Amino acid sequence: NILKSMLKAQIVKDSKRVYGRKTEVVEVTNKQAVDFLEKNHLQGSSISKYRYGLSYKGELIAIMTFSNLRKATGQKSKEGSYELIRFCNKLNHTVVGGASKLFAHFIRTHSPDYVLSYANRDWSTGSVYEKLGMTFKGYTPPGYFYTKSKYRFSRFQFQKHKLVEQGEDPKLTEYEIMTKNGYHRVWDTGNLKYEWKQ
Repeated sequence: NILKSMLKAQIVKDSKRVYGRKTEVVEVTNKQAVDFLEKNHLQGSSISKYRYGLSYKGELIAIMTFSNLRKATGQKSKEGSYELIRFCNKLNHTVVGGASKLFAHFIRTHSPDYVLSYANRDWSTGSVYEKLGMTFKGYTPPGYFYTKSKYRFSRFQFQKHKLVEQGEDPKLTEYEIMTKNGYHRVWDTGNLKYEWKQ
């Protein structure tokens, strides 16, 4: 459903359009963020420190989350520096100016020195990040995810040490374990890296 919604927004242009100026910025609980992202973001939820959403007529229709810089992306956490982790609209909705409104609220509220983010090259040209005033810094190598049946899974769920802790053979590679269990590995085209500086 998430893939269909993304394709419809790009090709058919029949998403329900809401203008950001007609929405209200609200703080979102961790549970609300997890529920919203699992239903509406292709990569699902992720740990975050700050979570903001756009409410329209009492309904949450967009969300943006932030964290400290993450070791998983090769960064060292430092005061005043953050990563924009997730942004998405509700399925079959387009919030015009929504990302800019949420990002501007974060900047006003936290006065960061630096914000980092990544755009998936499979789906993004990075235009939304440029509208936020971020600067393109380069490409990351291709990554991958796993599929089984009609479901998609983050590779971070299946790191080898986690699989071994679950009783898998430590002599096998992550890929060998996953293949043995009926999963397929799918490569993506990597990410675009963007930075914002005060």
